[in-house]
Amino acid sequence: MVRAPVLLIPLFLIFTTAAHCQTTMDPASFVGKQIKLLIGYSPTGYGYDTYGRLLARHLGKYLPGNPLVIPQNRPGAGSLNLANYLYNAAPKDGSEIAIVGRGVAMEPLIGGSASQGKFDSTKFVWLGSMNNEVSGLFIRRGAPA
Repeated sequence: MVRAPVLLIPLFLIFTTAAHCQTTMDPASFVGKQIKLLIGYSPTGYGYDTYGRLLARHLGKYLPGNPLVIPQNRPGAGSLNLANYLYNAAPKDGSEIAIVGRGVAMEPLIGGSASQGKFDSTKFVWLGSMNNEVSGLFIRRGAPA
């Protein structure tokens, strides 16, 4: 039995560049605005598109000002391109949020100087997840990490 409200409260894995909203004293309001929900995969990619479109349909009800949330696919490099865009070029006002692969945040840390991740994972803000998953990370002894 799937209970949609329970799934929507802890939102899908989303990174956002809403750091600006965190630094202001006034609560963020999106009255009369649109929010782009960028999805780092194609419409057939691993179910992320399905999650994103479901989330976009309901997310606005839970945000201040009840904005319209527009899903938009931005596939490439397993959503690494989207994470790079979000960090380096997206507006920093919370108007663009993203769903990226769950391992993308680790790429700059694990990939080292060869990494194609051009972002600092600690500067992203994680909003939530619609999944209840457990992950593990293993590094062999002697590895540079």
